Amino acid sequence: MSDTAESPDHPGLHRLPGRCQASTRDGSPCTAFPVRGEQLCAGHLGRGLAANPAAAAAQSATRRQEQARTRKKRPQEVYSEALLENAEEFARRLVEIGLRGEDAAALRAIEALNSRVLDRPKETVEQVKLPVPEELQAVRDMSREEREELWRRLHAVEEGLPA
Repeated sequence: MSDTAESPDHPGLHRLPGRCQASTRDGSPCTAFPVRGEQLCAGHLGRGLAANPAAAAAQSATRRQEQARTRKKRPQEVYSEALLENAEEFARRLVEIGLRGEDAAALRAIEALNSRVLDRPKETVEQVKLPVPEELQAVRDMSREEREELWRRLHAVEEGLPA
């Protein structure tokens, strides 16, 4: 015994039980599930996306574009948007922290983050390597034993002992 029934409008085509009783554009039986209490699916009843496919496609495309923009945002952009949305609360809290004289580390972190987000120039400290005096370089080049001997001689001179 077969689980399918022959389609009355298309002899030779068989419909699955519990499926939409309509046919697709090419004449084959629709395989979608029917709406509860109906014999047709939402598409053939003109409900949901089928009610206005063009509008549903446009809405879907807009939503996908928004999601793509959100995924592509850099952390600076996300922070900048949040800063603009909460500017008054942010400023109030900064003043409050400053007046209490607390949370110096928090203020430095906030300032650093704001500087990066708002594209302020980054301050850097440049270390300049000065030339090493010859005498100091000579001591650096000595072996451990040579430095210990030098130390003993200098210490002896300091105490008035013969080197």
